[in-house]
Amino acid sequence: NKKITEVDYNFDFASFLEDKHGYPVANMDDTNDDNVNDATILTGEYEDDEKPYIEEVVAVSRNKIKVVFNERMDTLNNVSFTADFELRNYDLDEVHTISNWNDDGAGDAVLYLIVNKPLEARYEYELKLVGDIPDHAGLNADKDTFYFDGTNLK
Repeated sequence: NKKITEVDYNFDFASFLEDKHGYPVANMDDTNDDNVNDATILTGEYEDDEKPYIEEVVAVSRNKIKVVFNERMDTLNNVSFTADFELRNYDLDEVHTISNWNDDGAGDAVLYLIVNKPLEARYEYELKLVGDIPDHAGLNADKDTFYFDGTNLK
């Protein structure tokens, strides 16, 4: 489970982190009575109980739509993002197909949708989240509809 809760997490940073001279970093907390700092205790500050949501949708090229969430999403376990969105040319009332997706590779809150038919700058498009896209706490993103302009950028 990747969910952070309001408990103490004990880490022995000295066992896997070192400074640029090769010396282990100092831990900050004692975990037993020998007065040796053998761990650093971190406490989760809050429980994630808020649903994620989409902040921005923009056409970055004629075949790629950038979808920005307010937090990181669980892209490793969901391989059906193409079915989780509906795309249509709002001006022509024409359905477009999303053929593929990828993330930005940095584990950020950004998802890219690849479309089969090129987007055009003269049209407005409608992207609707219809499926369940979870964050790392297992909470599904709010279903919403976004309108954005196409682009002529390749």
